[in-house]
Amino acid sequence: MVFSWRALVYALNLAVTAKLGGSYLGARLGGRSHAVALRLAVLMNTRGPTEIVVLQVGWTAGILTPALHLSLVVMALTTTALCGPLLGWIDRLVPLPADRRSAGSSHCGEATELVRGQGEQ
Repeated sequence: MVFSWRALVYALNLAVTAKLGGSYLGARLGGRSHAVALRLAVLMNTRGPTEIVVLQVGWTAGILTPALHLSLVVMALTTTALCGPLLGWIDRLVPLPADRRSAGSSHCGEATELVRGQGEQ
């Protein structure tokens, strides 16, 4: 098995760009603010466990080569691991208005509110 760094870099770039861009545009079209749309896009980037299940099905069906399977699994784990740092970076660049922040809440709590639709009325 030959691991392809090039395939990994392409997969990471494509996955992050498509997930962040598509989620951001969908949230904006759905009427969310810029700050909320950015946060939702980052949260949609963390679909790694679902991707791994789909990759395992592809591997079992013989569709994926070992090197491609490994590259895509590393991509899924990397995009999931990026969630915390990206949310922290967005919080520094585009903070939520003071009335939208709850004291002592975690990103997960804020994310749950946003996904339920309570975060923005």
